[in-house]
Amino acid sequence: MESRYKRNLLIAASAAFIAVGAKTAALSIQADTVDPAETIVTASDTDTTDTSVYITEENEDTSTTESAQDETAETSEETSKTESTQNEIKENTNSTTDQTTLSRVQKNQSLYQSINETILNGWSSDYQKYYVDGTAVTGFKDINGSTYYFNEDGTKALGQRRIGDYWYCFLRNQSNELSNGRMVKSQFFDLNGIYHASWDHDKTAYYDENGHMRYKQQHIGKYWYCFDQYSGAMKTGFVNLTGTYHASWDQDKTAYYDQSGRMQYKQKYIDGYWYCFDQYSGAMKTGFVNLTGDYHASWDQDKTAYYDKNGHMLYKQQHIGKYWYCFDQYSGAMKTGFVDLNGTYHASWDQDKKAYYDQNGRMQYKQKYINGYWYCFDRISGAMKTGFVKLTGDYHAASEADKTVYYDENGHMLYGYQTINGKKYYFDTASGAMMTTTEWDGPVLNAYLGTVQGPSGTETYYNLDMSGVVSIMRSMGYSEKDYPYWVRSDGVKMLGDYIMAAANLSVHPRGSLVDTSLGKAIVCDTGTFAYFNPTQLDIATTW
Repeated sequence: MESRYKRNLLIAASAAFIAVGAKTAALSIQADTVDPAETIVTASDTDTTDTSVYITEENEDTSTTESAQDETAETSEETSKTESTQNEIKENTNSTTDQTTLSRVQKNQSLYQSINETILNGWSSDYQKYYVDGTAVTGFKDINGSTYYFNEDGTKALGQRRIGDYWYCFLRNQSNELSNGRMVKSQFFDLNGIYHASWDHDKTAYYDENGHMRYKQQHIGKYWYCFDQYSGAMKTGFVNLTGTYHASWDQDKTAYYDQSGRMQYKQKYIDGYWYCFDQYSGAMKTGFVNLTGDYHASWDQDKTAYYDKNGHMLYKQQHIGKYWYCFDQYSGAMKTGFVDLNGTYHASWDQDKKAYYDQNGRMQYKQKYINGYWYCFDRISGAMKTGFVKLTGDYHAASEADKTVYYDENGHMLYGYQTINGKKYYFDTASGAMMTTTEWDGPVLNAYLGTVQGPSGTETYYNLDMSGVVSIMRSMGYSEKDYPYWVRSDGVKMLGDYIMAAANLSVHPRGSLVDTSLGKAIVCDTGTFAYFNPTQLDIATTW
């Protein structure tokens, strides 16, 4: 009996301990998912069923003895102790559970914070990578207003890079590490050795708003620029723009870009030469160019200049096409009119001369009628002639006869009576041809003309007082109408319809008859003479 009691008591204690342990385990599990406030266990929650079972088993014995009662009392006392022990265990369990739950919440919060700190967002410590939600970015990425490119391994690109169909440039070797890798946009950029391969050369390139390197002709801001169609290098100096460099509506041309890469216009002085570029297209001009106020400085004047095939302005005498032209030795202005060509204007083998250039600037040759005068210019050199000139078929029109004329110091052809080097000459009043003894249709010698020298320069005719001669003739009963006559110096009266003519006395003696265009004529005496007309003397020619 005693042993049975002890067995039952041991079973009850074990059950209580197991129950408490199971509850504690359950509470421990709930602590991971349930709020600590909900895990508090009261004393009423302790399962007493097992104890009542044992008591029931104890009451099954129908033999009530005093000894049994004592045992029962002892059992009750033990049971009370057991309940007290269970309550103490529960309280300890609840306290332990609360502490365990609080510790785990704190640990979870610390773990969450630790995870957040471990999941990167933004730049890495060395600024070589950029993270979003813990993942390193690849490809293009805009960060704080700047564009970067990240390689497949997440590192940012530096220097020149070809990505897809375009070349880009990303800054490198910057003092600010954040600036490294920043894409170059909408700006000119000097690509030196750290930016290009060893086989490439330093250059200035332009990257548009998308970071793309630009090529060929580009209008940027207010200016035209030109970039190599392969390397993108900005061009300076003279550039031949063919169809690969300009739009279909534009034409092939040579343009000039200054040290800043800007296309130039109008007149420009470059490396010792003046050039001219179209004021709209920038095309280098060649040939004759009219430089008006749009093309020259305010202190310069409008002019026509000539630029050779290299675009150089020309000066002095120049043979262009089939003609000689003359350009001012300082301004390059094309000259027209009369020009004194001294040693500064002609070649060493040529001579100083005066030439004439027409309104088109072309040197003139042979006979030219200019501003009311006839001039003559050498048919080879164009030099203006002065003095006696024999004009043969090379110098006059086919319809005109050869002749000798005289040009004064100004180059003007002379006419009529002229005293040259102390001698008197006569030149046809229409053609300017000099008259000789065999070809002179002389003028009428009037009483008031005085002394006149003959065409050969050896005869002199005097204007006599005709009134005295006529008086003598009239006193002899001869009228002028019925008896025309003339009287020789020796007083011999010459009758008949004769005309006095001038002649070379070495060929035609005085008083000899000659045939003239006016009829029979008598060679004049070099002394005194008279004609039947007392007021005039006709001198005939061409006999």
